[in-house]
Amino acid sequence: MKAAVGPQLWWGANPAMLFKYQRKFGDFKVAGIYHRDLETELQFDENGQRVLNTNQVRSVIIPALPIDRATIAVERDFGNLGIAFGAIWGGSPLNGSAF
Repeated sequence: MKAAVGPQLWWGANPAMLFKYQRKFGDFKVAGIYHRDLETELQFDENGQRVLNTNQVRSVIIPALPIDRATIAVERDFGNLGIAFGAIWGGSPLNGSAF
């Protein structure tokens, strides 16, 4: 298990936590990653538009929308043939917002 938690894991990122787990189960290699932004206090007006505070509007620096996401990958080799399957889950912090 590997973990990273901090106020800015990469340039311009929201405060977040990131976890990665890898393991081999018999002939299968399995890896999973979970990422969660820590500041998820989004506010929306009655039209579904994001509400920004005065400093964000004045500075024109609008932080990225916070999100949860998880991925999983499973791999297996059959002789010279390798097969990999994966799945991505993108969370639901934007439910109720307008596009």
